[in-house]
Amino acid sequence: MKTIKILFYAAVLLSGVSCVKEENQPTPPMTGTDDVPSFMALGSQVESKVSLMENGTSVNWAVGDLVAVADGSGDIYKFASEGDGTSAIFRYQSQGEEECMFNKSAEKYLMTYPWTSEVTIDVAKNTVTSSLSAVQNAVKGNFEGVNAVAVAAGNDMETPFAFKCAVSMLKVEIPENLAGKIAELAVRGNEGEDLAGDLVISCTDEGPVTTLGTIKHSEVRLIPETGIL
Repeated sequence: MKTIKILFYAAVLLSGVSCVKEENQPTPPMTGTDDVPSFMALGSQVESKVSLMENGTSVNWAVGDLVAVADGSGDIYKFASEGDGTSAIFRYQSQGEEECMFNKSAEKYLMTYPWTSEVTIDVAKNTVTSSLSAVQNAVKGNFEGVNAVAVAAGNDMETPFAFKCAVSMLKVEIPENLAGKIAELAVRGNEGEDLAGDLVISCTDEGPVTTLGTIKHSEVRLIPETGIL
């Protein structure tokens, strides 16, 4: 008799795990006719966005996803997705006079998902500092989007940016007969390896290289919003 399993995903930092190379995808035209800065973000078969599709590998952007963008000036700007899908337009979120300061012709841009007020980006050093929570919401067949940290780099706002995951997605399967009987899941390394905490991400030509900063956690807990899995 076939055993049905229920899937959950945990975002963790695993050494030696790299992302899948991006797929070539058609580039939709940019939308809007104003001068508000915007860019196209490409999807890929990498668990780095907020919505995991049914095949377990392809991912989707969702309306309202927030990305932090640095233009090398020292400031960080917030961009939001205008649509759903494997590719989406991200448009600058104006906060008053700040809009005029964004450099639409900078020599280089460095971006990270998700945007938070704590994120820092150093374009000159090609580094991003972010964080990965040790307590994550358990989402059936999916993962909590804010923990799917990803980065992208480029030098032309008119050219699509391909985001690459800076963390790994660990698939957790539980038998269906245990559904409704588990309060939480705990993920630990065999040797007590650190799995979450402060992230220091170096953006290289080969892809992001992620290490942990001062705060480190050797356990990641998946807790359902409903109180039980």
